[in-house]
Amino acid sequence: MNNKKGKIITLIIIVLLVLIVFGLIYLKNNSNNIKENDNNNLTEVKKDETKDEEETKEEDTVVYDKTGDFFMYVEDVFVISGKGTVVTGTVQRGTVNSGDQIQIVGINEEKLTATVSEMEIKRQTVDVAEAGTYVGIILKDIPRENVERGQVLAKPDTVKVSKKIKADITMFSEKDGGKKVKISNIYINTFRFTKADFDGFITTDGISELNPGEQVSVDIEFDKLVPMNIGTEFNIMKSGEKVGLGIVTYMYE
Repeated sequence: MNNKKGKIITLIIIVLLVLIVFGLIYLKNNSNNIKENDNNNLTEVKKDETKDEEETKEEDTVVYDKTGDFFMYVEDVFVISGKGTVVTGTVQRGTVNSGDQIQIVGINEEKLTATVSEMEIKRQTVDVAEAGTYVGIILKDIPRENVERGQVLAKPDTVKVSKKIKADITMFSEKDGGKKVKISNIYINTFRFTKADFDGFITTDGISELNPGEQVSVDIEFDKLVPMNIGTEFNIMKSGEKVGLGIVTYMYE
């Protein structure tokens, strides 16, 4: 009888030891999984921080004119139920106030007039937004389909549009990321006005490509009406990279 009880006790002890061992293995594996998840999250955060730092560095190189007429490229458009159409972007020049009358210019021939009914900066309602500030602007009585990325919001009658211009172009050196760019009326090039991209053709007599470090005056014809003025700067893009700088010197009618 005692021998039988001893065997039962021994069996119970073995089972308990097995359960303890499996429990320790489970805890160890679970701990490793938690560490891996934490590391992945940290990596994602670091990637986002790096992206933000790169965008911030690029923004820091821009010189904003806080005294000129209000001018802002449309970067995004959406609708808030009960409030209306919201346009977001960075104010490039001047200031804008709640209640101001502004124009929506570019891409379409018609220039629409709208009223700034409300503005937000970093989720805080504000009355004024100045150059260099990323802002969300609610436009009163403007349907969502009447505004799109690439247009600008501006003080009325201060911005022109054109599909063909003359421009002075300086290609970046190879050291600064410059690359050869083919030009003619069959090669579509991309031009970036702040954060808005437009396609078009570069044409210049006797030249079939632009080389790193080269400076030249060219004609550019866009596929849409681009909002700009004489002196507006833009970048020439290739494979998503900036390879040259242009300045508008003349706008054809």
